[in-house]
Amino acid sequence: MKVTTLIGELASHEAIIERARQAVARQDFDLVVIFPTLSLLNAVQDEIINQPGVTGFGGVRFLLMEGFVEEISQRFGFNARRPTELEKELLIAGVFQVLDSAGQLDELNRVPFAAGYRAAILAGIAEWKRSGLTPELFMEWSAGRGAKLEQLALLYLTYQELLRQRGLVEDDLILEALEQLRSEAAGPSSRMPLLLYGFTDLTPLQTDMLKALDLWFDCEAMIDPTGVPEFQQVAARHFAMKLKPSPSLPPHGPGARMAPGQAAMDGITHSPGARTAPGEAAKDGITRSPGARTAPGEAAKDGITRSPGARTAPGQAAMDGITRSPVLAELQYSFWRGEPRPLPHPPSDDSVRLLQTAGWSRQARAIAREICHGLEAGLYATDDFLIIAPQPQQFLKAAGPVFREYHLALAGAALTARELPGVSQFLQSLTALAEDWQWPDLAILIRQWHAGKPAAAGDRLVAWLGESYGAISGREQWLKLLNDEELVETARQEELDLERLAAGLRRLAEYPREASLRAYLELTRQWFHSAEAWGGQSFEDDPELLRQQLLNYQAMQTVTGTIDEILGFLPGAATQILTVREYRRFFEEYLLAAEVPEPRSFRPQVRVIPPREARGLRAKVVFITGLEQGSFPRIYINDWKLTPAERRELKTLGVDLETGDQYQIQERMAFYWSLSAAKERLYLVFRDQDDEGQPLNRSLFLETVLEWLPDLEQRAVRLGLAPEIQSSFGQCRSRSEESLRLAQCLHSDVRSLPEEELAFCRMLLDSASYRRLTQAMQRRWNRGADGPPDGVSSFMNDLAAHFGADYCFGITALEDYRNCPYRFFLKHLLRIKPLLQPRLIPENLDLGNLYHEVLRQFWLRYRDERLNEERFESYLQVLEESFAAQFGVWQEKAANRIAGTVLLIQRAQAQRTLRQWLGAELQWAERTGHRFRPRLLEFAFGQAGAACDALLDRLPSGPPGPGGGHGAAAAARPFRLEWEAGDARIAGRIDRVDADSAGHFIVYDYKLGSGPSAGDLLDQRRIQIPVYLLALEQLVFGSDTAVGGSYLGLRNPSRIRGGIWRERRLGLSWRGQGLLADPDWEEWLAQVKNELAATIDAIRSGRFQLTAADCPSYCEYRICCRRQEWEGELTDAASAQ
Repeated sequence: MKVTTLIGELASHEAIIERARQAVARQDFDLVVIFPTLSLLNAVQDEIINQPGVTGFGGVRFLLMEGFVEEISQRFGFNARRPTELEKELLIAGVFQVLDSAGQLDELNRVPFAAGYRAAILAGIAEWKRSGLTPELFMEWSAGRGAKLEQLALLYLTYQELLRQRGLVEDDLILEALEQLRSEAAGPSSRMPLLLYGFTDLTPLQTDMLKALDLWFDCEAMIDPTGVPEFQQVAARHFAMKLKPSPSLPPHGPGARMAPGQAAMDGITHSPGARTAPGEAAKDGITRSPGARTAPGEAAKDGITRSPGARTAPGQAAMDGITRSPVLAELQYSFWRGEPRPLPHPPSDDSVRLLQTAGWSRQARAIAREICHGLEAGLYATDDFLIIAPQPQQFLKAAGPVFREYHLALAGAALTARELPGVSQFLQSLTALAEDWQWPDLAILIRQWHAGKPAAAGDRLVAWLGESYGAISGREQWLKLLNDEELVETARQEELDLERLAAGLRRLAEYPREASLRAYLELTRQWFHSAEAWGGQSFEDDPELLRQQLLNYQAMQTVTGTIDEILGFLPGAATQILTVREYRRFFEEYLLAAEVPEPRSFRPQVRVIPPREARGLRAKVVFITGLEQGSFPRIYINDWKLTPAERRELKTLGVDLETGDQYQIQERMAFYWSLSAAKERLYLVFRDQDDEGQPLNRSLFLETVLEWLPDLEQRAVRLGLAPEIQSSFGQCRSRSEESLRLAQCLHSDVRSLPEEELAFCRMLLDSASYRRLTQAMQRRWNRGADGPPDGVSSFMNDLAAHFGADYCFGITALEDYRNCPYRFFLKHLLRIKPLLQPRLIPENLDLGNLYHEVLRQFWLRYRDERLNEERFESYLQVLEESFAAQFGVWQEKAANRIAGTVLLIQRAQAQRTLRQWLGAELQWAERTGHRFRPRLLEFAFGQAGAACDALLDRLPSGPPGPGGGHGAAAAARPFRLEWEAGDARIAGRIDRVDADSAGHFIVYDYKLGSGPSAGDLLDQRRIQIPVYLLALEQLVFGSDTAVGGSYLGLRNPSRIRGGIWRERRLGLSWRGQGLLADPDWEEWLAQVKNELAATIDAIRSGRFQLTAADCPSYCEYRICCRRQEWEGELTDAASAQ
């Protein structure tokens, strides 16, 4: 094979363009040119078409190696086709299943043969084929070397045999057929020209393929080995070139560098018969091909205007008409040609820049802003920008939404089917079926069934079902809902639409628990063809929503096409019986990874390519991303299939498997070509933090660039995680930036804003998208130092009126405020209803309610009796019978089997709890001489019409307290608290009130656990019990009648630990802080009144700050809590100080 070395050719593509022009001029259409990458093929093709006087290619064909091999296979009549990626996966899965069922994979089957495992095996087979490791050689070499290697070889051999059986081929099988044909064929009279362009290296399989084809093709390689000695050695090894010692870099200064045309000094000598590039200087003794241009070394004749002091690098043939920056040209010429040394970098030269950002989104935003600047200045067109990303799909996923904000389109953006709602909803349906219709899965599905405009209705429906029925689970339970007349009627009263729920449940019911793979695939195809899946035939008006809709349709078409492919490829295997769980796994592994390209757009797009596609590309502005440690260069991970030692051993047999050193050289070459791609401006992009704020280190490549240009770090453009607010609307490049700037203006003094900024604010606020914001902010909040913002005074007046003298405060609400004023604000003023995840047992069947009902019934039965410890077992039997009756209601409404199991566990626990409670009651009755009897149960005050099991006919006949009275009238009145600055009304509900014959009473509040302690009551951390004492004295029993009160923990009932008592009235004595003498009792109640007054004053004054204590663990508003924001402000203030 002839080799033509052209240092700098990939910067200009001059030689290949000239070769194509000559072929077209001669009407010689036999020439085939093979390229290493599709990006290079497209770039050269575009440049040729844009040449003056060129109207087409004629018959010259540009191909990739894979396409060329495919064409050769067809030309020679090999009646076979390549397997698709899906078919490869199905084949290797079948091979594994067959061998495993035969007991031949006892080593490899230790982990499930899932998608990642299959991909690793297929990648290994592809590498073995590229390197010349045939299945037969692998089988022979692996014999006796351990079970893993022997089973890998067997897997490889079986896969190869299955390819042959199905009439499928890969490149190694095509090579076998070519070699067989060559051995039998006579040489043709003439050979067709075949040109390899831009290759640096060849795989052993490609080398063997070219050798087999040289009977029919006259092969030539046109390569650019670069000026980097390390890369020249790679090219020499693959293309039989000899190297001369490479000269050292010349010192800096004008004219110090050798002329680019002195190509012989770059250390390259041609192998015998190798041609010289058309662009090389005449003085090297080589005759130029016809029509060749003057060498780059003849600088005065090329008509290029250079910036002061700029020198043309050998790798930049000075023929592209670009006025270059000295710094960029110097960096590209010098990089990796010698030891790094600082280059002159004048402040006016910004051709090389560093973007340092935090997180993926900020990286995309920084790049998008730079592109917008270049477009708005008229310096560049969209096609002039190139983004090189070592993780292109991850970059596209993060940058796509950001670029759309800036009205920019990205080429190459593609999603997987899994990411589109139509497919993800079906996957969620399979998940619900596989998990037996559990609540979490169905709750997600219900929201998906209500996607779009009905989304709010879906949220309401989920919340309502959770509150009313709990965590409904199980196929039977969900289907029973469809025939529940009570549910339908209640939903109608709540204005909830059950139509989508019913339709969705019926569709789920159509799927069997077990079926053949073919049956499941057919049902899936029907689902994706249904009107429900497509959402009818209406299309969105909004362009972004329409784009999402089209992507969704395209994803569903992709899935149905994949189903057809599977059914065609596995006609027999499709009859196997699967459970729905197994089918879900199959669907996830084989149908979700398909790529869904963006809908075709005629808008100019910014190109995004991986670094190894950058070879030979040129763009005016280039962004190299991923310059973090571990991203670029990527870390080489030793292959578990073949260790480095095993790879070295195979190398002695002529099998050239990839090693870590070769991998790193490829990464270095990719960065070199990426660096060389920039014509006018180069951006090096580095994320110093990930999306969670964790620091990232710079990559080795970026560190090397900083050794050449150390002041880049000081000139870096930095974007942190916090959003950056522009100083004017004129600097905003996206709607989100305009929104941030608008928010800043709305919180500023209008007198400080220029008129053009105010005009822009008015324009935005008049637009439809901001109309709701305008309505919410009816008055401006920027009156400055003249007084409080507009609206504050009226808000305070409204607040005072709402919580005024006629308002009745609930004791629970007051305790909410004392725990966290902000929670009170959300719960009782804004009345935000949190969307809670339902428990296994619904809220309205709370365990506390069950205990309350059981104890209420017990005291109603024994209200006239004196409890006797000798009747303990009969009392306990009554409690258990009452509990069993209530428990039966729970069992009927159990939403799932798990809930039923939990209820059985709770039943056993409840029996122990009731036994403990009964024992404590009998002991207390004995200790107090049976003095106190229950007199009020579930007594509500301040709530007109509230139900109460009050034994009022057995209350003492003495006069009530001030303004008090017995009966319903007393229950309807609130407790009235008065203090010097005002008064307030308070309502509440008391679980139980015991009293003696003289009208002295005790208050109890039941708690499932231990409840608050006496210390909590004394320190006013809990004020519920003292408020009840004050209210009952005022409304029912009269002044100076309270004996005490206690939180009565059912599982740990202790009146001493959880109560506070007036020693004189109780008539008992013990050591404890909860037993108070009269002065202490009066002082404590006075303190409680002061605390109540202070709390109500704070509410009426609008003080709804966050609690200074730890947030309550039970808070249902954690998702919208502003504590982190508040703590961040405190941290910032402390830092500033």
